[in-house]
Amino acid sequence: MWEFGSRHPRYSGGEGELYDLREDPFARVNLWEDPSRREERDALLEELWAHPPPIRQPPLPVATPTEAPDASGSSAWRVALAPGTSRLGE
Repeated sequence: MWEFGSRHPRYSGGEGELYDLREDPFARVNLWEDPSRREERDALLEELWAHPPPIRQPPLPVATPTEAPDASGSSAWRVALAPGTSRLGE
């Protein structure tokens, strides 16, 4: 969980996570950059992009953390609600 004042991870779009759950059931060793897994990784990505999940309608009313600088310039958390919601659960 992120706590007040923590920063959310930033991704460039080229990273990911790939685990061999038979050999590593607790998903401790990320194989994403492993050259011997590149073909498998690329095939999984191709499958994912070819068959995206359907867009949920209506969207779930969930809050997402959004980084916003405070008056001092440091980052703090504020909550952004899903479109069309005024509070969680509505």
